[in-house]
Formats: sequence, C-alpha cells, structure tokens
Amino acid sequence: MKGQYEVESGSIHNPFFITGDSGSAVFQKEIDGKLVCIGIAIGKTSYDTTVVTPIGAVLDALGLTDSDVKKLHS
Repeated sequence: MKGQYEVESGSIHNPFFITGDSGSAVFQKEIDGKLVCIGIAIGKTSYDTTVVTPIGAVLDALGLTDSDVKKLHS
C-alpha cells in the first residue's frame, strides 16, 4: 500500500492498536493541545506496527472535503 502512515507502539505492554480497533480514528496532539484527526487505523503489520490511512485519502474516496466534516471542540 502506498501513502499510508505507520505507527509504532510505545511498548508491548501499551499497544497502540489491538484486535477490534480497525476503523478507529487516529489523532495527533498539536503543540497547542488541539487534537487533529490524521487518519483511520486499518490493521497491523507482521512486525507489530499499525497501518493508518491518511484522513485526506478517506475524505477523497467518500467525495468529501474538510468543510463537510463536523469540527469537534473540547
């Protein structure tokens, strides 16, 4: 797969992704503390990293833009 993100878990005792997590939104915390959705988790590799499809690719596939997505505020 091209254009995917790969996320490593911090440790085997605190996995980033477990069975059943496929389809979960993945967020990145910005410097100002704001959470930004960067993609959708789709599975694990054979070497235990998580594969994430960028949110832009998901929106494109659905024919949506950023303005079509509801913004969440804390």
